[in-house]
Amino acid sequence: MNDSALELARQIVAILSESSVREISVRKGDLTVTARRPPGAAQAAPTLRAVAQTVEQKEEQVRVQAEWVGIFHAAEEEGAQPLVGIGSAVEAGQILGYIETVNLRNEVLAPVGGTVTEVAVENHQPVEYGQLLFILEPAEPA
Repeated sequence: MNDSALELARQIVAILSESSVREISVRKGDLTVTARRPPGAAQAAPTLRAVAQTVEQKEEQVRVQAEWVGIFHAAEEEGAQPLVGIGSAVEAGQILGYIETVNLRNEVLAPVGGTVTEVAVENHQPVEYGQLLFILEPAEPA
């Protein structure tokens, strides 16, 4: 990790430790640094090591964020298996889930083909605009 990334990580740790923010993403040029508190640890400050690992792991990954406010649905219908989970291979444009807003289901689509490395929301969880839903590891170019 270069000095610029390390300094950015330190600044994010300071912001998280001094506030009640649960997740923060900062983009500086080609570098994106994301840090989040684990569920149930709203008051615990993240460690610099954890933030540094996040920086290294997330640089090549694609974040899929909510484009609507509503209720997240992981499956097409009640009781069905989730459309994707950690380790699922996806294609660009594939439906990852739905966000229901005013009885209208909006599709959450994969922006790139690759593998789901994180599912950040649970079925039937309320979501806000811009909230992280999935992280994808893009497929290697052919």
